[in-house]
Amino acid sequence: MNKTVAALFVRKDSIYNTIPQVDPYDYDRDATTYAGPYPVIAHPPCGAWGRFRRHVERASGRRAEEERSLGRFAVQQVQRYGGVLEQPACSSLWEDAALPLHGTDSHGGYTIQICQSWFGHPAEKCTWLYIVNRGAPLPPFPYDFHIPTTGLLKLGRAQREATPPHFAAWLVAIAAAANTRQVQ
Repeated sequence: MNKTVAALFVRKDSIYNTIPQVDPYDYDRDATTYAGPYPVIAHPPCGAWGRFRRHVERASGRRAEEERSLGRFAVQQVQRYGGVLEQPACSSLWEDAALPLHGTDSHGGYTIQICQSWFGHPAEKCTWLYIVNRGAPLPPFPYDFHIPTTGLLKLGRAQREATPPHFAAWLVAIAAAANTRQVQ
C-alpha cells in the first residue's frame, strides 16, 4: 500500500510503524525535516505544554523551549497539509497557537476532546485533537468504549505514551480523509 499519511514525533516502538499507509517520523528521522506532501498525525512532545509543564521548565528550561518549538512546528504542519494534532486535554499549546476550543479557525481547524481509554488505553488519558480536514467528515467513531483500569501516573513512560491501536487507526482515517491541498 502506498504511503498516504505522515506520523510525526512518534516513538521508535510506535504502532504507526506497523500501519502500511503511514510514513513514520521518530526521533532519529527528525520530524522537523518533514516537508509534505501527506496529511499528518502529529504527536509532538507534551511535557512543556501539559499540566506538569512547570516541572519540565524547572528541570531543564532548554528542553522546555525545544518542546515548545516542536509543538508550534506540529501545528504548522497540520494547518499546511491537513490532518490531526494530539495533545493532553488542557494543553497550553492551544492558547499559544490560538487554536480554537469552540468553532473553527481560519484554516478550517477545530478541536474535539476524547479519552484514550475509549480506545483501549489503560488510563483515562483525556486528549484534545486539533483537526484540519478541509471539510471531510470524521470517520465513524469506533464505539467500543473501554473503562480505564489505572491512573496515568501509575504507568511507566512507554505505557503512558503508547497510542492504542484502535486510536491510531482512527487518527489515520481522519488524516487520510483530509484534502492535501496546501493552505497559502
